[in-house]
Amino acid sequence: MSIGGAPPLPTLMRILTEVVVATGILAALVLIGAVGFHFTADLNFTTSIYFTIETLTTVGYGDYDLDLSSTRRRIFVVTYIFFAVPIFAGRLAALIEAVSKYLQMRRIRDMREIGVTRQMLQEADIDLDGSVNRAEFALYFLTKLQIIDMHMVRGYRNE
Repeated sequence: MSIGGAPPLPTLMRILTEVVVATGILAALVLIGAVGFHFTADLNFTTSIYFTIETLTTVGYGDYDLDLSSTRRRIFVVTYIFFAVPIFAGRLAALIEAVSKYLQMRRIRDMREIGVTRQMLQEADIDLDGSVNRAEFALYFLTKLQIIDMHMVRGYRNE
């Protein structure tokens, strides 16, 4: 059950599952590309892995000039790029999001263990009036969770 309408925190097991699934899909995409480039472009396996990662990350250094005269090679390259690049980008984003959720969950846990201290209340008093209202309290915790930057908030209030 969530408090105040906020979504519940993800469990560590769910985050770990997201990381494993995303990593597995990323590894499968690299393996499929490496095998495909190995057999269609006659590259050795190490070079195929390098070229696959270069393709998936859309870096394209230009250090390998693939001969696309073969229909089989063109079909593989176009199909692979069309499907693998967006899947790679999506799974990489999911992996980054899962790690971010885990780090946020740790920060929340650490803050719960610390509790609210006098020093925290002094830091949360943005307008320096000696009291902390709900907005100041919320802003303080959002900065501690590294969701927003307090310097930006203070600068905005001074304008």
